[in-house]
Amino acid sequence: MLISPPAPVVETQMASLTEYTLRELRFHNSPALTETVRIVLRQVEHPSANLGGSGPPGHSD
Repeated sequence: MLISPPAPVVETQMASLTEYTLRELRFHNSPALTETVRIVLRQVEHPSANLGGSGPPGHSD
């Protein structure tokens, strides 16, 4: 039997939405969810891209 290694833990500042359906999220107004939506929208408006090289990811603009 092949046993998979455990998934790595990824730390994030985003709220976990695993316990909600999309329908429930439409009516959920917690401060954590509001902040998460703000962060995601900011990242969509100003995406970062790794342009290659050995340095950290930079902005593509």
